[in-house]
Amino acid sequence: MDVHVITKKEQLDSVFSKFYDLSLINKNPHIHLVGLDVEYISKSNYSDSFNSCDWINSDRLSMSNIAVCKLQLATQSMCLVIDLCQLCKNTNLTTNLPKVINLPDKLVNILKSEAWIKTGVGISNDLAYLSSNYDLGQCSGCIELKTFSQLRGMQTSSLIDLFNVTTGSNNKKNTIHQLHDWSQTLTVKQIEYAALDAHMSYIVGKYFIETTINSLDKFQESKYKINITNVNICDTDYDNIGENIGENIGEIDKIITTTISENYVGKLQEYAQKNNIPLPIYKLEDDKVSADNVHTFKITCKFKSFTSYGHGQVKKDAKTFAARNMLEQIT
Repeated sequence: MDVHVITKKEQLDSVFSKFYDLSLINKNPHIHLVGLDVEYISKSNYSDSFNSCDWINSDRLSMSNIAVCKLQLATQSMCLVIDLCQLCKNTNLTTNLPKVINLPDKLVNILKSEAWIKTGVGISNDLAYLSSNYDLGQCSGCIELKTFSQLRGMQTSSLIDLFNVTTGSNNKKNTIHQLHDWSQTLTVKQIEYAALDAHMSYIVGKYFIETTINSLDKFQESKYKINITNVNICDTDYDNIGENIGENIGEIDKIITTTISENYVGKLQEYAQKNNIPLPIYKLEDDKVSADNVHTFKITCKFKSFTSYGHGQVKKDAKTFAARNMLEQIT
């Protein structure tokens, strides 16, 4: 894997075309996959470096106790270790102008776009820190790998364990550089450490995405179909649902095929007779006709102190649904 340390916008521009191509996993439409990780300092751990931070707008920094220092983005064969401390360093320290520090547009697009799938462990927090530091708003397209570890029943959700399970390897990650002031210039070992997490995130993410795609292909091959046998739109006060639904109910009925397999009217009558209760009273409340001459009937059923409603394209169906809804209330 080639690792590129990015400290200037020109460096990012020079390698981005290659990175764009390597990250592409689907051409129509264009969809990319990258492993993502960040390194940061906190106000409590490295207060001096945090307070002297000049790569994040001061008003944004005051809203957070975290300052992201490095951003790693990886594909199968290429990793960008982006030194935000250098890339976004404020150059207007000698002026009285307020700091206005933004990420390059290319990075903003990667972080915010759903077309760029980003995978990692704790990635929601990583993107939240970046969004807070650089006022990005919602960052879409992230996949949390911890969720997959939970689905596999793994007792640990560490990235190295997920990587080992996915690849069948037995690697151990060096943790010596975890507690480090990441605002400082990186050593070779720290660059390797930073790149490794993003690269493993890519490998694990790619595995789960490919597994999901294969499962969907098998699902389609099985020709699985959903058979809707009984659908009714009902509410205790249908008139208050809104004119929109009332006007378009005919269109909904054209999409949904409703079949009635049980005699709910007879069941409700039998219930009344067994319990010596007056028979239910049915009343046609409404008969709506759509623009293409599709009827929708609304029938009310009153029984004891209860009221129910039923709707259908024919009166018989509307009455049946009213009876069924009544039985659901009283039994």
